[in-house]
Amino acid sequence: MPTGFARLQVAAANIVALTFYLAVALGVVVTGFYSLTTHGAFQAAVLLSLMLGWLGLIWHFRDQFGATVSRLFRWTCGLSLYRWVFICTLLGLFLRIVIGFLLHGQPQSDFLEYFTLAKRLAFEGRYYSEDALALWAPGLPLFLSIFLFVFGDHAWIPLAACAVLFLLSISAVAYLAEMQFGEFAARLSVLLIAIWPTAVLMSWYATKELLVLPLITGSLLFYFAGRRRRSLALTALSGACGGYAALVYPALLLSPLIYAVDEVFAAARFRRVVSRLVVFSLLFFAVITPWTVRNYLALGHFIPISTTGGITLYMTNNPEATGQSMPLEWQRFGDDEITRERNARRAAIDWIIHNPDRFLLLSFKRLTYFLSGDDVGAFWALEKGMGWSPVAYGTVYALCDVFWIAALSLVLVGCTSQHRTFPDCERGDVAMMLYFLYGATADTIFEGHGNHHIGFYGILACFAALTALAPAASQWLASDARQTEGTIASRDGN
Repeated sequence: MPTGFARLQVAAANIVALTFYLAVALGVVVTGFYSLTTHGAFQAAVLLSLMLGWLGLIWHFRDQFGATVSRLFRWTCGLSLYRWVFICTLLGLFLRIVIGFLLHGQPQSDFLEYFTLAKRLAFEGRYYSEDALALWAPGLPLFLSIFLFVFGDHAWIPLAACAVLFLLSISAVAYLAEMQFGEFAARLSVLLIAIWPTAVLMSWYATKELLVLPLITGSLLFYFAGRRRRSLALTALSGACGGYAALVYPALLLSPLIYAVDEVFAAARFRRVVSRLVVFSLLFFAVITPWTVRNYLALGHFIPISTTGGITLYMTNNPEATGQSMPLEWQRFGDDEITRERNARRAAIDWIIHNPDRFLLLSFKRLTYFLSGDDVGAFWALEKGMGWSPVAYGTVYALCDVFWIAALSLVLVGCTSQHRTFPDCERGDVAMMLYFLYGATADTIFEGHGNHHIGFYGILACFAALTALAPAASQWLASDARQTEGTIASRDGN
C-alpha cells in the first residue's frame, strides 16, 4: 500500500474518531443541561459548567478511571466468560420480568399502533392502519405477529418479545465485544446491556428500537466475523440483519454505505472487498424486496418500505417546527397516502431551501435530542403507564440520565485511553463509529428523539468496555497473567 494513501487513511480514521468523541461529549453535556433547564437559567448554567468540568476530568484522569473500573471487575476473572455472560443474562431477564409485571401498562401511542398492526397480521393476514396500507414500517409488527400467531393474544406478549430481544442483544454484544476487544472487555459490555435502565423499564412495551439493537449489533458481528474468516455465509447473515433493521427503521436504508466506507479503511484485497459487498447488498435488499413488491401491488407505486417519510420530514421541517414530532393534519396534504407523502415531502424540502438558517438550527437541536437523556423508559413506564407522581417519576428519570452520562463517560474514557491503537482500521472500529454517527445524522434531518439511540446500545457498550483495557489497567492484567503462568509452571514442576 502506498505510504501516502496509508497516511490519508489514518488521518481520515482519526477525523471519524474525533467526530465520534465530540458527539459523545455533546451527549454528556446536553443531558445534564436539559435536565435542569426548566428550573431556571442559573441552575442550568451551573450544571452546564459541571458537565464541562466533568469532561475535563475524564480527559485528564482517563487512565486512572480505566484502572479503577478494571479493578472493580478484576474478581470476574475467576469465572469463565461464558459463566459470566450466563449470570448477566439471568440478571437481565430477572430485572425485565419483575419490572415488566410490576410496572406494566396499556400500550399507548406508537406502541399501540405497532401492536394493533401485529394483531391484524397474525389473525387477519392483512396489514393496514386507518386509510393507509404502508404508513408504518413493517419490521416490528412482523416480529410481534410471530408471538401472537403462536401463543395467541395475551397481555404478556410484548414482555416475551422483549425477553427474546434481550437474549439476542446480550449474545450479540458478548461475541462482538470479545471478537473486537478481548474477553475482559466483553465482561463489562454484557453487564451494561443487562442492567441498562431504559431497556429494563421498556420491557413491557413493544418498541422498534429494542428490535433494532440486536439487528445492528448482529450485522456488525457477522460482517467482521465473515471478513476475518473469509466466510461469505456470515457476510450474508450480516446483510440479512441489516436489511431487516431497515424494515424496522427505514432511515437505515443507506446503511450498506457504512460497510463500503469501512472496507476502504480496512484496505483488504479488492476482489474480496467486492465479493463481500455484493453478497451483503444482495441479502440486504433481498430481505426488503418482498415488502417493496407488496407495496407496489397494493398501491401501484414504488415504495421501498413505508409512506411515512414525507410526513415525518414535514413534521420537523415547517414554520412551527420545534425539532421533535408534532401533531399534524395529514389529510390536508391529500386524499391518499401516496399523495400525502409526496406533497408533504415537497413542502418540507421547499421550506428547507427557503429557510436554510432555521433548518441548520433545528438540525442541531434534533442532534441534541438524539444524544441527550435516556429517560424514555421512565417516561412511558412510570409517568404515562403507571401515572406516578412527579417526584417519584423524576427520581427514576434522574437515575436513568445519570446512567446514560456514566455510559457515555466510559465510552470517552475507553476510546481516548486507547488513543495509540484506536481506531484500528482493520478491526472495524470505523464502521462501529460510523453506524452511531449515521443514526445521529438521520435524526438531524427527521425527528430527533432520545429513544432513537437505544438501537446503538450495543455499539456504545462495546466501546465503553475499552475502559477495562486502559494502559494502567493492562499492567496488573499482565501481572496477573504472569502469576498464573508461574503457578502453573510450579505445579507442572512438582
